[in-house]
Order: sequence, then structure tokens, then C-alpha cells
Amino acid sequence: MKKLFRFADKFVGISIESVFFLWKKLSASRDIPFADLPSPRRILIIKLALMGDTVLLYPAVKAVKERFPESEIDVLCSPVNMEIVRDWEFIRGFILLNYGKLLFEPWQLIKLMSRLRERRYDLIIDFEEWFRITAIISFLTGAKSRAGFETEGQLRHLLYTLTVKHSRNKHEIDCYFDLLNILGIPVRDRSLSIKISKEAEKEAGDILEGNGVSAGKEYVIVHPGCGRGGFQRQWPEKKYAQLINYIHDRHGLPVIITGSSADRNYVENIIGHGAKNFINLASKTTIRQLAALVNGSKLLICGNTGVMHLASALDKKIVALHGPTDALRWGPPGKNSVVIKSKMKCSPCLYLGFEYKCSGRKCMEMISLDEVIKAVDSQISKR
Repeated sequence: MKKLFRFADKFVGISIESVFFLWKKLSASRDIPFADLPSPRRILIIKLALMGDTVLLYPAVKAVKERFPESEIDVLCSPVNMEIVRDWEFIRGFILLNYGKLLFEPWQLIKLMSRLRERRYDLIIDFEEWFRITAIISFLTGAKSRAGFETEGQLRHLLYTLTVKHSRNKHEIDCYFDLLNILGIPVRDRSLSIKISKEAEKEAGDILEGNGVSAGKEYVIVHPGCGRGGFQRQWPEKKYAQLINYIHDRHGLPVIITGSSADRNYVENIIGHGAKNFINLASKTTIRQLAALVNGSKLLICGNTGVMHLASALDKKIVALHGPTDALRWGPPGKNSVVIKSKMKCSPCLYLGFEYKCSGRKCMEMISLDEVIKAVDSQISKR
């Protein structure tokens, strides 16, 4: 599904962008430079993917509200990141778009555009880096000031009134701030934040107790999977199995394996490689329950995936394994993190997040069990 969407976004998206760009040039008077725009009353933030990227977006959207405290801010999001967005206290609300279904239900886009145009937004800020569909949506809202990224090779910048070049040499948080800088919006607080509800805490506690982990007992979370299409970012199953056994035998701590439904088979393979003395919660928790479990953990061990940024927002200890992904751009920003990078010469190879240079995961295989154990020992012993 993702490959099909990317194919359509590229080849159909470029054609549509070109047509709308010509329309934009012929009716340039429609647009208003942001500098000439009165204080916007209604602002639409666009961010469809992914969960981790949306966690990183928190300080940027908060800064927009601080700059325009009287404005009403909506967020256009997707089922992938809705659970993160819905807890932002400074937004009016969120609008849901299941972009994966647009190929088969294109009328949903017509309904969406009707709803967005009714709101008469003064300003659109599109924080997507490569989606062309969001640039098209931004243009079709009728908003006369629209800000977004100019991303290398994507041509999506043609439909905005204000753009900034997306950098492959900065952390994603700083790229978000670049977009705010061209709008004259200062960022006074860079900290991330995730709310853990009392209900989620209780549910997580019940899950732990039901699996023999009493209240107050320390535990380690291993989140090995990276979702659909994340095979190249995953550490070998045998090494995870050996690490899980080591943590239990050396430190006497319960190990909880977490993951999404897409990670289920991968986790089963880890178990098949001899992992023992663990609690398997993969595909058995909601995002909110997972966040509460991470919040109560002593340490999270994972690859480059959204849970890593959840843990950063909660200021938890992390050991993060990076192969094809660039830690400079996507690494955990928290001070309690240890990042282990592959020593393979061609690593990292990703910029947009999906253009892997090989079908295997040699770069992840290059990360040794010994160096991960050393980082885990250090993090567990650190107070």
C-alpha cells in the first residue's frame, strides 16, 4: 500500500502540481505574502506522518500558538499520528485524513476539501517533507498564505507562497524550526511533551500486574520492530534474543517486548531464536498504553522508530540502534540517549526515509551484540 501511494504521489502528484502551478501563476493576485497578512485568525497545521515525527513537532506547533494566541489552530493528521495530536492542549481540534485510502476512495478528498474550505483558513503551515498530496491540499484550501518545505527533487514547493529548503544536515526538529523562522515565529521552548492520562497509567499497571510485574518493579522494554517496510532498520532476531536473555540473567530485570501488529512475525522470530524470560506485549497495547509502559520503564532498547521519540519526550533512558537512518536527522534528542551507529561505509543512506539503497540489512548486522550490551549495562547502572 505504501509503495502504491508513493508511486501515485510521485507521478500523479507532479502532474497535478504542474497544472495548479500554472493556475497559480495566472492568478498570482490570489496570494498574500505572509508579511502583509494581518494576524491570522484560523491556522491549519498539516502533518500526516509519522508518530515519531509528530512527537518532534510539538514545540513548533506550541510556538505557533504562543505567537498567535488568539488564533484557532487545527491540525490535519492521519490515523498514524492522531493519538499524539489529540492531546495537544493548544489546538482547537484535529481533522482526520486516511491518505492510504485516497487511491481507492478519491471522493474522500472532495469531502475533505469542502470541509477545509468552509473553515476559511488564513494561514497553512505544512510540515510534511515529501508528500505532494499535502502541497496540493494546501493550495486547494483557498488560504492565501501557505508555508511549506522545498525538498530536493520533490517539486512540492511550487504551490506555496513561502518556502524554506529542507536540510538533510539538520535534526528534523530544527527543520521544523526553519519553517517557523521564515514566518517570524520564535521558538522559546524546545522541549518535547507527551501526556500520560491516569486511565492509561492504570491500564498499563493492570497489564504489568497481569504479567507478574508488581507495582514499583523496574523493567526494561525492548521494542525491536520498525513497522511495515522497516525490515532494513531492524537488528537481527538472534542478537535481540541473546540481548533479552543477557538482561534477565545479568541484571535480573523483567524484559517486556513491545511492538505493533506489523511486528508480530518479527517478534515471533526473536522468540524462535531462543529468547526466554520475557513478556510479549507486541500488538497487545494501544499507543496510549505503550506510552504509559515506556514512562514506567528503566530503559528502552529499539531501532529508529516512533517509540524512540515517545521515550525522548518522556525523558527516559534509551539505547537506539541506527543503520540506514541518520542519527543526525532522526536520532533521539534527549540527553539520556545512547545512539549506536552502524560502521558500514554506506550508512546512513536514507534522506526521505524510504529510499533504501539495498534490500538487506547489512548495516544493522554490523552492529555487534557486545557494543549493545556495553551501552545497556551503562544505561542500567546510571542513576
